[in-house]
Amino acid sequence: MRILLTGSKGQFAKSLQQVLVNEELTSLSHEQMDICKADIVNDLVESLKPDVIINTAAIRRPGECEKNPELAFSVNALGPRHLARACKKVGCILFHASTDNVFDGLKNSPYKENDIPNPISVYGTSKLAGELFIQNITEKYFIIRTGGLFGAEYSKDNDTNF
Repeated sequence: MRILLTGSKGQFAKSLQQVLVNEELTSLSHEQMDICKADIVNDLVESLKPDVIINTAAIRRPGECEKNPELAFSVNALGPRHLARACKKVGCILFHASTDNVFDGLKNSPYKENDIPNPISVYGTSKLAGELFIQNITEKYFIIRTGGLFGAEYSKDNDTNF
């Protein structure tokens, strides 16, 4: 299986790289593929023709998103939009890493995938926008919402992970 992995320098991507060693894996960092630029995304996806794109690229620190909402929406919303369009064009599957921050946290029980999102931050709103773009552009997708990461691979800012 040909897999294209975005955000290759992040904690989640590094862990996935260890698991996917037997796959035909192309791991690209922000410097190699800026998902905010539609033409770059289209060109690379069209040339690589992956079966699956795993998108782990994101501006994930909520404080950074609040300080720079334009960047947050560019990476967390428009980036997935560009990836979804490219996936639709070549017929591949998009696996997108999102966040539980699409919810407000006020529910007194665990959230379910069909609960109505209600983000209360720029981070959550930008990630929800990315999800909505994906859902409305391509039919072949998976979205995972996670509240945190753990494992042997630590990110440079592991103070927010366990």
